[in-house]
Amino acid sequence: MRIKCDYCGSFIDDTAEKCPFCGGVNSHLARSGAGIPKTIEALIEFAKVHNLPLEKMHYHLGENYTGPKAIGIYQDEETRNFVVYKNKADGSRAVRYEGKDEAYAVNEIYQKMKTDMISQKEHNPNAGKKPSGSSKGGLSNILFYIMIAIVIIVILGGKSWLSSCLSSSSSSSHHTNPSGYYRDYDDDDDGGWFDSDDDDDSWWNSNDNDNSWNDSDWNNSDWNWGSDNWNSGGSDWNSNW
Repeated sequence: MRIKCDYCGSFIDDTAEKCPFCGGVNSHLARSGAGIPKTIEALIEFAKVHNLPLEKMHYHLGENYTGPKAIGIYQDEETRNFVVYKNKADGSRAVRYEGKDEAYAVNEIYQKMKTDMISQKEHNPNAGKKPSGSSKGGLSNILFYIMIAIVIIVILGGKSWLSSCLSSSSSSSHHTNPSGYYRDYDDDDDGGWFDSDDDDDSWWNSNDNDNSWNDSDWNNSDWNWGSDNWNSGGSDWNSNW
């Protein structure tokens, strides 16, 4: 769909990040739910959408921050180059990229953010989780689960007793043999044997929780943080990146 640029009035595609005529940012950008951010503005919006605690992460988007322990991206006012940098613990700066390609520069920061997110979730069990409630609330939850457990035990105990009574009088029952199979028969039994271990768990893959995120999805829940419990102390602030 074609829309009017807010700055120069030219008609542009609604999916364009910027107006190709005047360079103005398309404030009506229609996102398809996919697409890695390609501008600094889009990256800032991406961080807001996923509740990333940029301050805790020591990320400075669109800012030439000069203090130590910082990662950032900005456009130099004189050269108009996009600069991706990392300020080390001693205050020295390592420039990751400097050039005219904003999309490339933004992608460098984007990939670094993803790496840091993976690291946080691997080493911090509570990463991204909202703070738990008060101890009173925690105690209430514990009592609730205890009550649920008691109810389940009572129900299962009753079913076990009922099952033992019925097994002696019912014409339909289960007979277990030493091989781990049971035979289920009734009036029209076909005599088939079934494996008592037929609870196939082949659909469960413990490696499904890998870190191969869908880099092109704005709606990817792996990016969602939701709290500010970010531990930046684990970052290596002496490396170039």
